[in-house]
Amino acid sequence: MLNAQGGYKQDDMQVVMCACNSKEMYQVRKAVQEADPESFFVVVESHEVHGEGFKMTNIGEAQS
Repeated sequence: MLNAQGGYKQDDMQVVMCACNSKEMYQVRKAVQEADPESFFVVVESHEVHGEGFKMTNIGEAQS
């Protein structure tokens, strides 16, 4: 989850950044549409993802 500000209305919002494989893409698209029908998302192909500390979060799940 990233804190962001809209470019047009300057509204504060949260952005979800997600790394998934191509087989999971259908599920991600469906979950995004169900969580926020007015949302949009960008798909970018990546050859590698590095790092530690990843955790699974359900889209629409409340953050504490």
